[in-house]
Amino acid sequence: AAVGRVFHFLTQIVLANALGMASFGAYTLGFSVLNFLSAMSQAGLHQATVRFVAMGRAQEQPEMVRGVVRFAAIRVVIVSMLLAVALFFLRAPIANHLFHDPAFASTLMWTSLVLPLLCGVTWLGFALRGFRAVQAESVMREILNPGFFLLLCLLAVGFQIMSPQIAWLALLMSTMLALSYGVMRLQSCLRPYRIIPPLRGAMRCDLKISDSNGEPPPSP
Repeated sequence: AAVGRVFHFLTQIVLANALGMASFGAYTLGFSVLNFLSAMSQAGLHQATVRFVAMGRAQEQPEMVRGVVRFAAIRVVIVSMLLAVALFFLRAPIANHLFHDPAFASTLMWTSLVLPLLCGVTWLGFALRGFRAVQAESVMREILNPGFFLLLCLLAVGFQIMSPQIAWLALLMSTMLALSYGVMRLQSCLRPYRIIPPLRGAMRCDLKISDSNGEPPPSP
């Protein structure tokens, strides 16, 4: 967590110096809207994922583990996409009537694009925690996402192309990278729970079938 906070702090300094007061203020406000909508899309489901995945693992119920992950992932995707689509098409009225700034509609557009990806990263972090993949969660949320974002911002400043749109594009790309890594690690965690264990008595049934096809079993 400390590494991620350092990356975030350094990124704020870079953006504040490169964007200026007005543009950085609009970016910060858009990022606050992004975090608020991300929390709404989770609606406590991330905590439930940790609890029930850990419970299914402890009780050795692979069906429960797969069911919880499938249900939570589908719900997060649907809710975040609905919020993103609504924000995308209503960005102009929201900017005019709620924030009293028509130019803020551009920031809300980028917010709607990043929202589903950020929701996915947030939920994946808690899902990995349920599998006790704490290191993978830390790499995704504390290193890849903020670290790559900082790197892209520094490159944009170095090439003198930094703008609010470039900052949002860098955030989109870094979140997409973290999401890809999280999905890959979650699939790795789920792999042992996709194997169907042999049925009880399968060896005994096979023995009876082989005996019936060949010579009768010897009498005791």
